[in-house]
Amino acid sequence: MLIKDLIEDTIEDDVEIDYEIFEKEEEQYQIWLEQKALYVRELGIKVRSGYYEVWNEENEEYDIDFDFYMFFDATTNEHLYEEAGSSLEVCIYNYLRVVRKDVINMKEIEELECEIWY
Repeated sequence: MLIKDLIEDTIEDDVEIDYEIFEKEEEQYQIWLEQKALYVRELGIKVRSGYYEVWNEENEEYDIDFDFYMFFDATTNEHLYEEAGSSLEVCIYNYLRVVRKDVINMKEIEELECEIWY
């Protein structure tokens, strides 16, 4: 599967998404990550989408603040990068430029082979 195919499939699918707690500070914030990950072999990364919740004192519950993508080393599971407010392709582009100091165009990103890990 290619990145561009994944994006088209995601837009068309209306499926239930399972999340797990990644990090939590009681009555302050919670970080949730989707249980499945996008594996990009050529880059050696897995990417998980997630969302950040903040504690609402008035309602005494967590409210979603923003969603994001979190990048991990596919072998060691080390956290490498995260970005909110951008599409998957833009996040990959920014990760490559900022962290790896690599330049790749958007067409090349769309053509990257990927697979879903559960």
